[in-house]
Amino acid sequence: MDVNYILADSTLGASRRYYITANVQDDTELGVHAISAWIELPDVNVGPNFQVDLEPDSGEPVTEFTAWIDEINVNDPIDSLRSFIPVNGVLQIGPAPETGGTERVNFIFTMNEVDEDGDLIDIPIQFTGSFRLRIED
Repeated sequence: MDVNYILADSTLGASRRYYITANVQDDTELGVHAISAWIELPDVNVGPNFQVDLEPDSGEPVTEFTAWIDEINVNDPIDSLRSFIPVNGVLQIGPAPETGGTERVNFIFTMNEVDEDGDLIDIPIQFTGSFRLRIED
């Protein structure tokens, strides 16, 4: 796995857009395939927990962060590129000090695939993970 970041807003030092790439393989596949994702939030210091719930039982949708996940799977001859967004989930951040250091990120998402027209395909998929990265001051 490789993780990098940029400031989501160049005027806000605590804003983040994380870029994640990884090779994955399940037990049924002959070869690996790739995951490419980004997660963006305006201020890591207002956490530590950030939520998204696009389909709440009541009330307005909650979007404290945005994310996009692409799965590039050359093992699938029919659908080698699939895109997903979290419809429900939590992002937990242990922010680095303002002077720089290690930042810790954990996430638990329920994702839905996005079709070519931008509509959600209602087949939920779980996506969880964690990473650490070095934040420079």
